[in-house]
Amino acid sequence: SDRLARLGEDVTLMIRKPPADHEDTESILVYAKGIGPDPSRNVPVDSPLSVFTELDLNTRTKPDNLFGVPGFIRDKRRLARYIDAEAVDVIHVHSSHDHTLAGLARLFARRTPIIVRTDHKRNFIKKGIGNHFLLRWFTDGIITFSHRGAAAIEERFDVSPGKIRVVDPALELDRWNPDEPHTSMRPAYGIPEDALV
Repeated sequence: SDRLARLGEDVTLMIRKPPADHEDTESILVYAKGIGPDPSRNVPVDSPLSVFTELDLNTRTKPDNLFGVPGFIRDKRRLARYIDAEAVDVIHVHSSHDHTLAGLARLFARRTPIIVRTDHKRNFIKKGIGNHFLLRWFTDGIITFSHRGAAAIEERFDVSPGKIRVVDPALELDRWNPDEPHTSMRPAYGIPEDALV
């Protein structure tokens, strides 16, 4: 996101609204603001990347748990207003929840931004009526990480191959070098150093 912003694109990272009484030191928000405890993970403070935290993004809004519905409706309205106010051209979504939210917000906005879904799942997006609806009506493009994934999505959802792009996983191998010193997470989880993980 920071790299796109530095190329001149207006990029906004939408993050769940933190609770009012929550003092956070490890969330994506502190890293997006450039103040996280691990400087190597921070977005540079001078980054043109903007952050929007006005959405509840309650992922527990499911048919068997309707307590999140009022927040979801507020989020849809807020996102639709944001789309219009900021002249949003593209919304990049990563899950069925934010995909649904973006699709419904687009219906209520005056603008019609493109919606791109990235598939991060090992076994690709699950076949089902909800995902079929999202991919058919609320998707302009799909990004997946393998040709096998592209074929599965095309077959499961009858999606045109022209809508699917395969992009290699975004690993910065020089940054994630296993030979570099790193902090062991074993003590945090009570795992002995000699235990096989």
